[in-house]
Amino acid sequence: MVYSGVLSKGCERCRRRKTKCDQRKPGCSQCERAKTPCPGYRDLLNVMFRDDTAAVIRRVEAEHGEQILSRNFGAQRPLPPSSSSNQTSRTVAGSHSPDFNQTYHPWLISPSTQPARSLSSPIQDQAASFFFANYVLSDPPFSHTYLRWLSRLYSQEPSGGIVRSVVESVGLAGMANVYDASDLKIEAKRQYGYALARTNKALKDPIEVKADSTIVAILALGLFEVINFEDWKHYHPWKSHIEGGAAVLQLRGPEQFERELGSFLFVQLRVQLYNGCFQTNTPVPHSIRKWLKQPPATQNHDEVRYEQDGLATIAAKIIDLRVAIAHGHVKDITAIVSKALEIDKDFDKLIALFSSQYTYDTVTVASGPSNECFDSYYHVYNYLWVAQTWNSYRIIHLLLHEIILNQWEGYSSQYLSDKQDPLIVQFNHSRSLTIQRCSEICASVPYFLGCFPGQRVSSPKLTQRSLGGLMLLYPLFGGVCRSKYVDERMRRWAAGRLKYIDSSMGIRQAGLMAATLTKEISI
Repeated sequence: MVYSGVLSKGCERCRRRKTKCDQRKPGCSQCERAKTPCPGYRDLLNVMFRDDTAAVIRRVEAEHGEQILSRNFGAQRPLPPSSSSNQTSRTVAGSHSPDFNQTYHPWLISPSTQPARSLSSPIQDQAASFFFANYVLSDPPFSHTYLRWLSRLYSQEPSGGIVRSVVESVGLAGMANVYDASDLKIEAKRQYGYALARTNKALKDPIEVKADSTIVAILALGLFEVINFEDWKHYHPWKSHIEGGAAVLQLRGPEQFERELGSFLFVQLRVQLYNGCFQTNTPVPHSIRKWLKQPPATQNHDEVRYEQDGLATIAAKIIDLRVAIAHGHVKDITAIVSKALEIDKDFDKLIALFSSQYTYDTVTVASGPSNECFDSYYHVYNYLWVAQTWNSYRIIHLLLHEIILNQWEGYSSQYLSDKQDPLIVQFNHSRSLTIQRCSEICASVPYFLGCFPGQRVSSPKLTQRSLGGLMLLYPLFGGVCRSKYVDERMRRWAAGRLKYIDSSMGIRQAGLMAATLTKEISI
């Protein structure tokens, strides 16, 4: 069973003509204006997956021969080593360790390792296919390792296992939202309840709590909440997943960094945890802070070392300053600005590192701004992970300068007209930098969503667009839209992109963010 990508919901005539269909029932208005009977709409659930088994068998037979197939249908040739990207940008701004020597996929598995499935219930297989296609990073640096491990674990785990339950619940939730299928939504919530109970059981087991599969379950349960996040009251259960994850990381100890997979899972959970800390002015847990300088398991993965020793350390300092201000431990304006500028020096070191390691192209759009592109240019990156790293840098940097700008309102009015006053000079600089970082985030959006107006450039795989949408939530909402220093046009555009992420990818938290921002702008 192979996922065929996001399918058009339009009628057959509009799809054939490649025109936008308004999907009105019983027939669309485009066909009505053309005085042509509307052919109606197809059932997407029947066509969004295709049976590719025969083609896979032929391909594996050609590569390995019938003997290998008869012995183990799941064995594939190893992945070739991933080559490092040397792309020169036109504009540069910038538990047991599994065997990773084989590639495993849930759809190419040994009969001995896969429980028999009833032919009357293929929806679990479809949900898993949807999950792997949309929510699992397939870019370097750790993606091949993680994808191989997770897909193999899913295929070998018995029915009702912790990874199977969370993968299928998230996949069902995504399918239900994208295809507006109420029956799938009911099944997704039922499966989620089981996955949650299974995870809680694992957390109480002294051995299972340290397993990689438990971390995966915590991450996936958090993802389920984001996909179904339709009311701000749902923020608290999402936050509880992250808090539980921090406790698990503490129990796993330094041994988790001895393996690539352990380092990868630590970084992924830490990203979610930091988002929660920023949104709630909560200190970074000691279990995370004490491992900021922990070296990665494989020295070739420089990206992880940069992130751990760079962005994560800086972010922890910013969170500390925000918490100190919120609790009244630092009140003097000059002292706050001084502490912020000390942290800002770390960004100067980091930007030089990023500019040499993480290059990207800037593409000019002759047609100018549009729904897809905020300005007359956008960025193209080598990998989604690189784009996410740049946006992490941007939003952390602008959050630091927001601290400085927040002191502007409390600064004595008698100095505001003095353009030579050091603080006034700094306020103006911070305002310009904040707008610049927000503009850069907007320029990254077409790449994350796979929309490249006016150009034919290589894009993320279509099936990775949902993952790109997830990566944009906090940069757009917590960065661009919440900034008091960008104009209304930028905020409305960012809110529109969040609405698009909701409607086209089924990520409900994006829709809630867009609705909240639209209401604020209207007020």
